[in-house]
Amino acid sequence: GNYQLCITGHSLGGALATLCGFYCGAKPRFAHLSTIYIWTFAAPRVGTQAFIQAYQYLERAGRIKHARFSCTNDIVPLIPFCNFEYDDLQFYKHVGVRVQLHDTGRVGKWRLRNNLDVTYPLKHDWPSEIRRQLMNNIFANLNSPSGFKDVHGLTEHQRRLHFAMTYRKALGSSELNSDQRRKRI
Repeated sequence: GNYQLCITGHSLGGALATLCGFYCGAKPRFAHLSTIYIWTFAAPRVGTQAFIQAYQYLERAGRIKHARFSCTNDIVPLIPFCNFEYDDLQFYKHVGVRVQLHDTGRVGKWRLRNNLDVTYPLKHDWPSEIRRQLMNNIFANLNSPSGFKDVHGLTEHQRRLHFAMTYRKALGSSELNSDQRRKRI
């Protein structure tokens, strides 16, 4: 029959879900499946430039669709940096559409009011890579151990995703669209 496969994971499970989705999308034995959907939460980087190119080929072919959710100030999605082989140094990258989830405070509301942080890496030239590295700087996202626990948990992802959906709906509703009080929501 016509089956649909949805793969999800959190943290290390997110990395494994990414690899599993890629495997299923690339193998002919899974060709009977419709598009494979992958949702990952706080997943670390899993592949180099060659992996990105193969993964994006499968996305363009409609074999896989991947949404990658990460919380602001979570360092797990920012690691590992590279393979640390001195004779063949390669940098790890993310795949899929990134949805950045912000905290529910004033800064998070300001960021959501202006735009949703949804990105997809199309360009892989040096200026684009440097810009991504500055945006995803691990030192800017360092946290205390208790802070790490607070932003890395799946419950925090659910809370922030619910906040983003609710807040964006309120901003988009016709009643609040022209109301200046919407900034206080």
